[in-house]
Amino acid sequence: MLLINHLLKMIFRHRLLSLLLVLQMVLAIHLMAISIDIVAEHVVKVSRSSGIADSFYSIHMQPYHKHLDLNELVESDLGFIRSYPGVDFASSSYALPMSDRVFSSFFYRFVVSEQGEKDINAVRAYFFGVDTDGANALGLKIRAGRNFYPSELYGSEYQPNTQFAKAMITQTLALELFSGESALGRYFSGVDGPVFEVIAVLDDFIAEPQSPYGKSAFLAPDTVVRKFRYYWLNVKSENADMLVDKLREQLVRRNDKRSVGEPVSISQQQSRVYERDFELIKLFSSVIVLLTVLCAFSSYAFAEMHVHKQGASIALRYAMGASKKRLVRDGISELGLLLFLACLLSLLVYLVLRFSFEEFISFSVLYLLSAACWVLAVFYFSVFPVVSRSIKRDFAQSLRWE
Repeated sequence: MLLINHLLKMIFRHRLLSLLLVLQMVLAIHLMAISIDIVAEHVVKVSRSSGIADSFYSIHMQPYHKHLDLNELVESDLGFIRSYPGVDFASSSYALPMSDRVFSSFFYRFVVSEQGEKDINAVRAYFFGVDTDGANALGLKIRAGRNFYPSELYGSEYQPNTQFAKAMITQTLALELFSGESALGRYFSGVDGPVFEVIAVLDDFIAEPQSPYGKSAFLAPDTVVRKFRYYWLNVKSENADMLVDKLREQLVRRNDKRSVGEPVSISQQQSRVYERDFELIKLFSSVIVLLTVLCAFSSYAFAEMHVHKQGASIALRYAMGASKKRLVRDGISELGLLLFLACLLSLLVYLVLRFSFEEFISFSVLYLLSAACWVLAVFYFSVFPVVSRSIKRDFAQSLRWE
């Protein structure tokens, strides 16, 4: 009750400044909570593993001579790459994981025994057309099933050599399509595409990093060349970057009627994809630092003003035998109640906004509480030296403040 009386006296003594300090702290806590939420979300995003082997490299090939036989060119290139020392596996595709060069569509579970009836729930998945080395080039482990057979590859007319096209799907896609049941030997189909038979379940990997469906992906045997091609390489070498650079030079010399891009490792690809996320992390981390400085400055200035007004009272209590520890505690408690009021008001505002505009207030209350605790800590370390120093001042000078 005594502290509440002190709080009311302080508010009435500094009406405008108290109001401004409380409003500033409420706004700072909310902005800090939003910034913490954004930073945490993007840190998790850029820190997650792609699921692709660190030894994975990609080289982009773009033919620019219309008379080139693209299928023959890619086949020749792959033969050369696979025989190159240090290259364990090589494949090619017209899509590249961890990039915007990915093709996606909605797929349905396909029930063959019921005349091809499709499930009404569509699942978005990302497709990669590869040959028998596709999964090995990515460094993916086959959890169940087998790899493609060479006889299962198909060509430009998109006609499989067997009744159904084969597919190796990620664990996430298997769960989404078949709800935890065994996926091997099951079928799924695109809206207007062929029917795929699942022959293997693979480790998850991130096909498209900006999508919530990014781990729903499958590999299917496809050797068709469409305008451009990516060579996928799995290189096991201590000097992998140098090896791949030399390999790229050899590819350029083999045919001067196509352009061959610079090799890109999976880590470089991730950095490119997450460049915007890194910038957001830096930006909102700077916002948190700026808000911390503003809170510290405001707390320090308000404490200086309050202690100056209370100088005579503090000096008198000190002269009458009150301990320094007691005076410091009381001074911080008086000022701290004002900030505690700001924290309670922040929580109330958050709850009102969360229930009224839930679609716009997405950050967790834990981030709000974290921001409030951080502001309380900043407040304490800003106010403590002010109150502590005021007690050490000359007693006579303190009396003259009135």
